Amino acid sequence: MAHDGARYYLRPRKGGIEWTARREDLSAALSDVLRPAVAALNADSRTGAAP
Repeated sequence: MAHDGARYYLRPRKGGIEWTARREDLSAALSDVLRPAVAALNADSRTGAAP
């Protein structure tokens, strides 16, 4: 969702309870997270499905 310095504010992709994490506690690279999300949105846009 967002970050403020070294603290990141996260929430499950399909909604749910938010939590915070420190950068050093996060193991996935941003591209590892964004790539499947963008692919899903692109597929939905081609089929007319809503996100």
